[in-house]
Amino acid sequence: MDVEVTDFSCTVSTNLKERPIALTIKLNDREVFTSIITDDQDISIPVTGEGQQQLKFIVSGKTDDCTIRNDDGDIVDSTTLKLSNLSFDGFDLNKMLLKSPLPYTHNFNGNGNEVTEDFFDIAGCNGEIVLNFSTPIYNWLLENM
Repeated sequence: MDVEVTDFSCTVSTNLKERPIALTIKLNDREVFTSIITDDQDISIPVTGEGQQQLKFIVSGKTDDCTIRNDDGDIVDSTTLKLSNLSFDGFDLNKMLLKSPLPYTHNFNGNGNEVTEDFFDIAGCNGEIVLNFSTPIYNWLLENM
C-alpha cells in the first residue's frame, strides 16, 4: 500500500535583511526546517501519515538590535518575518486563514505578558504560530473551507 504524501509549502521573507531573525518549523514536534532568514525562501515540507497533524512556526532571535530607532528613541523600523503562499498540494490556504486565522503566541520579546493573537501573515516577535490540520488533506480542506 502506498503512503499518501501531502506537500505543504510557503514562502518566508523579511523586511530587514541586515538585521535577520530565525524561523524554525516543526512537524508534529520534529524539526523539519530551520534558518536565519536573510532573503526570501520557498519552503516545501512533505507530510505523511493519516490523522491529526501540527505545523509550528517558531520565530526566534529577535533582540533590541533588530529595531531601528531615530535620534529621539522612536521606533522607525523593526525586523519582521512574513509567511505567504501557504498551501497544501498547491491549494492556497491564505483566503481560508483570513476567515480563521492561526494562533500566534508571544510575549513581546520578554517585554510583556504572554498573549495569543490572530496571525495573518507578519510575525514581529519571538513566538509560535500553530497550524493544526488532519490528513488526508482533502478531507480537512473540505471541512474547513
